[in-house]
Order: sequence, then C-alpha cells, then structure tokens
Amino acid sequence: LATSTSTTHLAIQDGTVNDTAGNPVLGVPISAALNVTNLVDDLTPPSLLNFTFELDTSILTLTFSEVIDPFMFNATAISLQGSNATMPVQSYRLQSSTPGPTMPTAIISLSLSIQDTEALKVNPDLATSVDNTYVVIDDGGVVDFSGNSYQTEPPLRAAQVVTDQRGPMVVAFSMDLNTGIVSITFIEPVNVDRVLLPGIVLLGAATAQRINLIDSNVITPEASATLDIALDAESINAIKQSTIMGAVITETTLVMLPSVAFDVEGNPSLEVPEPGLLVSTVFNDTTPAQLTAFSLDLDSAVLSLTFSEVIDILSFSASAISLLEAPSGSQLVSLTGSMRISQAITSTLDLTLLARDLNRVKMADILGSDENSTYLFTRGVLVLDAFGIALSEINQTLPLKATEVERDSTR
Repeated sequence: LATSTSTTHLAIQDGTVNDTAGNPVLGVPISAALNVTNLVDDLTPPSLLNFTFELDTSILTLTFSEVIDPFMFNATAISLQGSNATMPVQSYRLQSSTPGPTMPTAIISLSLSIQDTEALKVNPDLATSVDNTYVVIDDGGVVDFSGNSYQTEPPLRAAQVVTDQRGPMVVAFSMDLNTGIVSITFIEPVNVDRVLLPGIVLLGAATAQRINLIDSNVITPEASATLDIALDAESINAIKQSTIMGAVITETTLVMLPSVAFDVEGNPSLEVPEPGLLVSTVFNDTTPAQLTAFSLDLDSAVLSLTFSEVIDILSFSASAISLLEAPSGSQLVSLTGSMRISQAITSTLDLTLLARDLNRVKMADILGSDENSTYLFTRGVLVLDAFGIALSEINQTLPLKATEVERDSTR
C-alpha cells in the first residue's frame, strides 16, 4: 500500500466534506477509486523524540518520530552515557537486551537483560537520574517501513528516570559439590560487602536437614547479580552426608531471611520463605576423597584416619592399608582387618587394630617408633566417599607420614 502509483488509490464517501456553498461532495466508490497522480516517497529517516528509563523494572522506552520496523531494530546499537559529550567518561553499550512485542510502533520498550542491568546498576555515575542518562543510537540501528535508516543524532537527555526502589530478589541458585560453592542469582547486582550469611539456610526436605551458612564466605569480589559463597568444610560434609539432598535436585532448597543482601542502591533483599527455592543445578561430587592425615596409638591399638571429605565406612577395607618405616622401606605391615569404632558416614575414621596386626607393628624395631618412622600407603580400594567414588591410592614410594605416634608403654 502506497509504495508506488499503482498501489496508491483514493476512495471517499458521499458528504465527507462540503464546498464553500454547503454542497456535499460526491463520493468516489472503491470500485472507481482515483489513482494518485504524484507520489513522493518517504525519504526522511526516523528520529528519536524522547526516552525514559525505569531502574525498578529495567525498561528502556524509546519514542521515535514514526513507526519503525521492529524486525530491523538493533538494541546493540544503543549506548547509554552519563553526559552529552562526544566522548563521555561514563558510557555503556547494550549487549544482550531485546525489544518487547514485535508490533509496528513508534514506541519501543526494551527489557534490559540481566547482563545489561548488572552493568548499569553497578555504576553509580550512569543512568541513576535524568542528569546522567543520555542515549546515542548508531547509524542504521533503527529502520522505518520505507527502509530509511536512522542517522546518528547528538546524545539525547532522558525525559524521565525512575529510580530503583525495589529490593533484590533471588531467582535461582546452584550447588557445586566439587568446589563447595553455592551460587545465588539475584534479579540485579548486590553489594558483596553487605551479605548476612547467617540468614541463608539450605534445606533437605527428605531429611529435614538444615545447613546454616554462618561459617561460609562470600568469594564474589565485587557487586554482581550472582553471589558465590564458599561453604565451610562442615557445611560441605553435612551436604555430602545426605546423598538424598546432594543427589536429588528436587530435595535441595534455599531459604533466606529478608534483608540478607542489599542492592547497590541500598534496597534490602526480599525474603525466600520456607519451603524455599528449589535448586536449579547440582554438580555432584566427582572428585575422589584424599587421606590427608593419620595417627597411630600403640597403647590403645587405634589407627586414626582423616579424610578430605566424608566417607562411607560400610565400604571400608582395612586390608588395603600398609604401614612401613620409610618410603620404600623394608619393615612393612599390611593390615589383615580392623574393628571400626566410628559412625557410618564421617570424615574421620578410628580403627581398632586386630591383635595380630598390632603385635607385628610392635615387633618391628623401627616402624612405629615415632612420626618419622611411621608411614602409610594403600593398595586397591580403601573406601568410597558418600557418592560412591573410590579414594585415591597412596603410592608406596610416596607414602603418607604420620602426624602423631603414641609408642607402646604397656608393660
């Protein structure tokens, strides 16, 4: 329609207008519509008349001089800057935002992506008021329906900027049991220096387990929409102890009290009440546990083993352990068995040595004399962790040295 003389005709109803004498015009029916005699093409590029920005909803609304083609709209051609200078100190080009409904219109509403929202909200000198909010659009970033491309205009000052008065809301969280990191994603950046970890709890619905993050640490270095929290060892092991909580994604939830975090404007975060927000992703533990230390008490016949994470002692095999007096030493005692005296899932394991194994150690003239003459290595599978992964073997040429040895003082 109206793109050439052959597609431009005019029809009019009887009486649409009157002449100066009051006589009504005779109508021209559609069947006899008049063909245009002269058609001047639209050669005027669209112009940006005004814009508004709402920090609460992260909506950038642009009003143009005419209807534009939504399918030709390029959001990455838009830059927000802190002044009308040609080379402003503060400037940000949109990276991943997209327009709303793709209907022909002169008003475009852009819902800023989390990436773009985060970049703008962490900058206190950009897009916080009309005085530091200007828009520049690159050539060709906007096209009208006649194919006319937008021509870059001087920076335009915002007509209105609605300040952010909404507290940050949690939208997702994930757990990585390899690294021990819980990542909480908010709808906007939060101040990492104002996070109250005692107000965050992980729940295991099936086990009624409550893990408070009071002793954990925020490791995100600066304001961000994703808050990374490094769990303390006790919390990590508590999660791993519950294979139901760690392995079944629907059984892990996050509960958060109000005002646990604050956005960069100081608005307090919203509450995540019980039963909590379901975890979006769980990376199960795929890292083998390590035997990190051991001690030997020849008086009480107890061998104490310390692991890097919780292990399942139901899978424990004492016969995988050998003691020797030095790396690749000649005095070697391979255990034939033991009595467990620890709980079922633990990161420390106390074993009561069998009498025959204890006597063989006592009979050795060097082995078991002190820490410098007591080493341990393993063969085969010693134990599995809570997720069924076998402990890494300790090589005989690089055995683990005892941290403490209590010599036999029994007469």
